[in-house]
Amino acid sequence: MSPVGKSDPRLERLKSINGIRTLSTSLVIMSHAFLPALIYIDNPQAVEETYNNVANHIFSNGSIIMQTFFTISGFLLVYNLQIAAEKNSYEWLTLPRGVLLRWLRLTSAYALVLAVTVTWMRHAGSGPLWQVRHYSMTTTNEAINNKSNFFQPVVGTEARDCARNWWLHLVLLNNYVDGSECMVHTWYLAADFHLYILGIIIFVSCRTTRARIVSLSLLFILGLITSALHTYFQDLDAAVIFSPETIRWTFKHDRTYNHVYKRSHTNISCYVLGLALGYIVYYAQKTNFDVQKYKKYRILLWSAFPVGLLLILSASLFYADRGSMPLRMAYAALARPLDGLLLACYIFSSVLKYEDVYRGVVEWRGWTVPGRLSFSAYLLHASFVRYAAGVQTNITHSTKLHMGYTEMQHFQSFKTLCLMKYVTVQLFLFFLVVSYLAAFVFSIVVEAPLGQLVKVTFETRRRNKNIDEKPEKIIE
Repeated sequence: MSPVGKSDPRLERLKSINGIRTLSTSLVIMSHAFLPALIYIDNPQAVEETYNNVANHIFSNGSIIMQTFFTISGFLLVYNLQIAAEKNSYEWLTLPRGVLLRWLRLTSAYALVLAVTVTWMRHAGSGPLWQVRHYSMTTTNEAINNKSNFFQPVVGTEARDCARNWWLHLVLLNNYVDGSECMVHTWYLAADFHLYILGIIIFVSCRTTRARIVSLSLLFILGLITSALHTYFQDLDAAVIFSPETIRWTFKHDRTYNHVYKRSHTNISCYVLGLALGYIVYYAQKTNFDVQKYKKYRILLWSAFPVGLLLILSASLFYADRGSMPLRMAYAALARPLDGLLLACYIFSSVLKYEDVYRGVVEWRGWTVPGRLSFSAYLLHASFVRYAAGVQTNITHSTKLHMGYTEMQHFQSFKTLCLMKYVTVQLFLFFLVVSYLAAFVFSIVVEAPLGQLVKVTFETRRRNKNIDEKPEKIIE
């Protein structure tokens, strides 16, 4: 989200966003990089034993990191719109235009990746696991009666599901479709689009401070309640439990993942925190709020990182014991908003230069390029992970210190590299580097040109429509 036209100097204070985006995207890729290694292993007991080590839960419970993107998205929406509104008015007629532009920006590159997945992906490689079918614990009864449902292909399932549900992805409703393996990670794009529409409605309809406080408060509470109610009435877990079966089936049949984690209405709270943060930061800058008067409280901000780790680790309580219903409801409602609140506090302090320790890390200029490539890297990385699972030629052997491929072959130009044995860090770095290199090419060849084409088209139409007026800035 940024206004079209000359960049406002205040936007230069948002340098930390690139660092946060890059680090968060890297953590997402890291959590997904281990999935192929867990599909076929010769010692599954070793995987189960890893759950006894609390430190491993930092990775297995890292799904909460996705709330980072919702908070940032809400913040940038309101913050940029307020800056643009200083020179241009935004009315209800602006809403359809902004929504259409947002949809085009999201789906232009997304549609190409989807098309490749439907048509070429299943022919892109070969291997003993490429079209092999494996057992589904969730369809046992159906499988007994219908052997065709007893197994599912590793790679072919995604192409098949995408061929069936491609239109739901294009209209960004795929996060309300369950039981599909078509580009599972793109649930976030759909949820973000829905919450974007909500954010614009709030911005246009709530003109006074009181109206904004009331509406955002009600929406925040609504987000808490919906997660708790889903957990209660559907008897869900407090958080997504990364069990071996859940990982093997890419969360396809996990009820908590389907009903709470990926739905738009259950992710409202963190997005609303981002919207509120956008209003607060804009007001603080406009009124020259002196944050230096509160320097003595910096230790509270410095504690945000360890508190965030403890919040992630707290989900490990539900692995040994599912927990009582009130406890599960409370955790489902509060865990993600607490993570969003910690991030909101940090972004506020970074923009206003409250401290220099964390800010020095995330405002490093080296984050600028990967930060802008984060969308493409996120969009593409799952294809490489699934590809690696399909061409795997050996059953993986895992230990407490080693979780990777014994051998990976037939990875085309990366064949020599993939013949190496990977430890955990090397496996993550491989997918991270490949994803960002592909994102760099994809951004230059596809995403950036399409984005500029959409932007120029809308800007040209606006100028033609207002030929005698000063061109207005539009929502990007």
